[in-house]
Amino acid sequence: MKTASCLLAVLSMSVLGVSAWAAGTPRITFRDTFDVSAQSNDINFENTAGRQSGTAAPLTYLENTGGATDPLTQVGAADAPGWLRLEVPPPGYVAVSPNHNFTEGGNFTIEFDLDAGLNDPGGTSGDWACIVFGASSPLMFVNASDGMGILFRNNGAIQVFDGGTDTGGGAALPLGQIHVRIEVETPNFQGNSPATVRMFVNDIQVQLASGSMEYTKPTGFRGNYLTLGGGAWGGTWVHVFDNFTVTATPCIRPSIHLVKSYPGQSNQTVTVFIPEDLTQTAPVEVVVTSQNPAVAEPLGATDGRLVLQFPVGVTQRDLGVAAKRRGSTVLELSSTAEACIGGSVEVVVGPSLVANPSFEKNYNPGWPHYGPIDGWTQIPGGNTGVNEADGPFHDNGAIPDRSRVGFNQGGGGISQMISGLIPGQQYWLQFRYNKRQGGTMGLTTRFAGAVIDTIPSITPVGGTNPYHYRQVVFTPATDSGLLEFLTMPGGDATVLLDAVTLVPRGTNQVPLWNPSFEASGDVPSPGIISPAPISGWVGVGTYGVNRCGQDFADTGVNPDQERVAFIRGYGSALSQVVSNLVVGQEYKIILAVSARAFEFPGLRLSMGGEVLFEDTIFPVEPGEPYQWLTNSWVATAPVAELKLEQFDDLGGTLLVDDVQIIGLALPPCQTEVSVQVFDLFQGQPTATNVVTVSLPRYVVATQAVDVIVISADSSIAVPTGAAGDTLVLHLPAGLTNSVSFGITAFRSGVVTFLVTNSIGCPGATFTVRNRASFVLNPSFEDNSTDNWPGYFDIEAWTETGGCGLNPITVEHPNGRSPFADNGAIPDRSQVAFIQGQAGLAQTLYGLDTNKQYWLQVWINARNCCGDFPSAAARFNGVELASAPVVPPVGGANPYYFVSLPFTPNAPTGALEILSGPTAANGDRTLLVDAVTLVQRDPSDVVIANPSFEASGVPPWPGYIAPAPMAGWTGVGGYGVNVSGAGPFADNGATPDQDNVAFLQGQNTALSQTISNLTAGQTYRLSFAYNARSGNSPRLVVTLDGNTVLDEVVLPVGGSAPYRAADIPFTATGPAVVLTFTQAAEGDQTVLLDNVRILAGPPYRPRLKIVWVPDQQAVRISWPVVAGPAWTLQVSTALPGNFVDAGLPVTVEGDEYVAYDFAGSGAAFYRLAK
Repeated sequence: MKTASCLLAVLSMSVLGVSAWAAGTPRITFRDTFDVSAQSNDINFENTAGRQSGTAAPLTYLENTGGATDPLTQVGAADAPGWLRLEVPPPGYVAVSPNHNFTEGGNFTIEFDLDAGLNDPGGTSGDWACIVFGASSPLMFVNASDGMGILFRNNGAIQVFDGGTDTGGGAALPLGQIHVRIEVETPNFQGNSPATVRMFVNDIQVQLASGSMEYTKPTGFRGNYLTLGGGAWGGTWVHVFDNFTVTATPCIRPSIHLVKSYPGQSNQTVTVFIPEDLTQTAPVEVVVTSQNPAVAEPLGATDGRLVLQFPVGVTQRDLGVAAKRRGSTVLELSSTAEACIGGSVEVVVGPSLVANPSFEKNYNPGWPHYGPIDGWTQIPGGNTGVNEADGPFHDNGAIPDRSRVGFNQGGGGISQMISGLIPGQQYWLQFRYNKRQGGTMGLTTRFAGAVIDTIPSITPVGGTNPYHYRQVVFTPATDSGLLEFLTMPGGDATVLLDAVTLVPRGTNQVPLWNPSFEASGDVPSPGIISPAPISGWVGVGTYGVNRCGQDFADTGVNPDQERVAFIRGYGSALSQVVSNLVVGQEYKIILAVSARAFEFPGLRLSMGGEVLFEDTIFPVEPGEPYQWLTNSWVATAPVAELKLEQFDDLGGTLLVDDVQIIGLALPPCQTEVSVQVFDLFQGQPTATNVVTVSLPRYVVATQAVDVIVISADSSIAVPTGAAGDTLVLHLPAGLTNSVSFGITAFRSGVVTFLVTNSIGCPGATFTVRNRASFVLNPSFEDNSTDNWPGYFDIEAWTETGGCGLNPITVEHPNGRSPFADNGAIPDRSQVAFIQGQAGLAQTLYGLDTNKQYWLQVWINARNCCGDFPSAAARFNGVELASAPVVPPVGGANPYYFVSLPFTPNAPTGALEILSGPTAANGDRTLLVDAVTLVQRDPSDVVIANPSFEASGVPPWPGYIAPAPMAGWTGVGGYGVNVSGAGPFADNGATPDQDNVAFLQGQNTALSQTISNLTAGQTYRLSFAYNARSGNSPRLVVTLDGNTVLDEVVLPVGGSAPYRAADIPFTATGPAVVLTFTQAAEGDQTVLLDNVRILAGPPYRPRLKIVWVPDQQAVRISWPVVAGPAWTLQVSTALPGNFVDAGLPVTVEGDEYVAYDFAGSGAAFYRLAK
């Protein structure tokens, strides 16, 4: 039997909505001509100055790249005036979206002019431009949305996608500029009605499906965000759009299509919109009718019916929703006016608080399964999707609930609006999480804008181990709020999520996982999950989850949210291990139960093996609440199994909900580590107590515990005293609950340390950064802020006074860069500011007091508000240089470049960059970027950023293009990698610090003008170079256009040193343009480091020869810095006939070494090139 209170009503359209949807007059909703008065990298430039029109105008665009300052998106460009210009370096995707959901009417048209591959006039490439429409989120990838995507290839081909599925559409379009018109017909945007799509190019209809000129999307659309984008994999392409126009036949429509509430709530509103022309001359009535007024109805309704009056000129009205009792209803809109109806509003009272908690509702079958996630909104910055057991992002661990998990690769995250909460009630937010192998990942959880939890570093669970559990206790102040999961990636990292639930709970309750069985979401009829898992529970036999009123759960009203568990048949059971119990404490086990109609199963409830209840469960009457069972139990151990078992051999189906254990719970057994990130310089020794691990005192009070510390990469660093990668520390039984250890570092890199224990308490992780780079976060990109005007703690730097970052990450009425208001940012996209008498400091390690270094920095001043700042730099208390006044560079001019030679007075000391006043008034803000330190001799000619350290560590995979790289002018796919971390710099040992530059793709280049040369003098150009594994790039090096090296480069492999070039040249003037170009076709990558120009003749390494008596051999060595191009030769006499020695050459420390075992006669050795 089914009760009206539990049944979910079927969504429906009113008859008016079906019969009159095509009526009305089409109107321009939005039109953008992209006509501006000047070039701008801000595509919202002059959007309120007449370039946009339509009922929704003006609109701002969202971008998936750097925003207003990056050159990937432009208007008014010299090669595309009056067009929107997207420049896409390979491999990449650049996209923009109007920040508007175009749901004004289901009859709509999208038009635009397009030139896919403006810089590919011959149509040589299959790369593409695209449009995505009908999506529930902006900035979607062409085949990863819940709407449709159409790509237009440079070579004239098209491809059409329904979500991730190729529809079979295709055409051969003319090259160059085309005009595209897309026509769509759909009743609404609720995802429950078909949408028919047609497309015309230059007014000729093209095929959108296999064997059909039009395509019908069976489930229609759930929104209508639009995205214009472009992709590039084989070269850097420019795609341009113009006259972007959206026309729609406007409908009477609600602002939202789903309201979640709780009984008694009446403060939620829905806005009803009507077309403008309906009330131009006369008022209009819109009737809102509830299908089930006993559940919910419009506030102020009579018998579920409310008439909204729209006076002349009024086009929107708000209505309140009065929620009465649990259940579901639909609010339908109707009107006698001649207009289509754009959908209805489903109201669910007492619903499940989290939609699609187990990420099961949708799945893109196209590998690697990117796409939107039903019920969740993507936070820009990464890629989202759903994986099953075959990954590839879910590559370790056992899926916690059913068969799918959600993933977020890279930055950004996912969010969902939660409503129906009770303000002041405490809730448990529970979720399961894991991480794909590779990279580093942290996770922050926010509700209603406030951070409620942070996991600094996630360790993969590995193998088939269970995902991590997380429970966050919080008390909302309002009945709704945005739940956000925000990622903190390092490298190519992906977070995996599953079983996200919210349950109301009191303060004196023992944690249970998934206690109300909401984590599984909606399970297709009949709701059986077995043998797949239900999060938090171990199942035996036949078990599953139903909504109240669905299938087996056909009696009574359950107490918490919508879902209940069922246990069907003799011997079937659900169990869970309960932890953190206090021995001797009495607990109450409470749960709500019922049975399927006309069935009488037996329930055996046990705790810790002790049977607490064993009896028949009877179905409750229709509309009546489930019956509560309460049993007491005294804990005999800190851990016990809770088991719910159907024991009646006649069968039957048990229904269970809202399981609670009331009583004292110990604090969670958590492993705490004193650091989240530990930095040390390569080879820097540490004390034995730099990291402390603590466990709760009650854990060690009565038992000894081993603490196990494991390095994920023992070649980078290990806990001091480790056997291999593992250190085991011992805590004896007693009051001591913490233990400390040191870190021993080997090579540069980033490694995760896992800390576990012998008693099963959840472990912890921390990150060790063993660096060879002298300066951390040199380009001030490692963190950012959305708080105007930008005051913020800067990662790796210590601030005094008013410091922060510009530009901020969000738009603001007063601009994103109030301090960085002039000049071209030197490196990537952010700078630091130092306001007033203030400064930035960072401790540097590993300097040689017998060598000279260059401190290089780019500076500027705010062009505002009175006096300008002074500037100074200090190391270890000694001033290196100062400037009494730093005036603004103005406009888009480059920042001032400063290179300061100095010899350090200590191997370790504080580097300080200071701003000071020049007078008693004015703002005095100093701008700083690209702070680097490099060892260089007095004979070196100044090169800006010669070892490519100024950019820091860009997000994986390391592209900087087309943003600037300090000191260098780049073309194509250039960027920076940490050597060894890759993915491009994946082999070889670099000669200087951590970073190397990479040039990927044909004709990618970096160039710099080198000054302060003397015409006629001889110089040496030296640099280190290598190739990505499996590549054979062609490196061409020119000086003023004259080729000085043209070489196919092979990877050195392993940890072999990079190749070294040493090229003599004679200066013809005071400056020379140095250019490095990767000239091979295809996906080829060359690596560069340690660029130098020195006065004097070419460098020739000197041999060192030592007799080794115990080996009866001669040890012959020369410096590794000479590079592998030198060959060892031998002769028996002088001047002699030298030939290749043919001896094995290995690397020992910083030397190449060969051994020649003793023989008869003399031997003479030399190096030749």
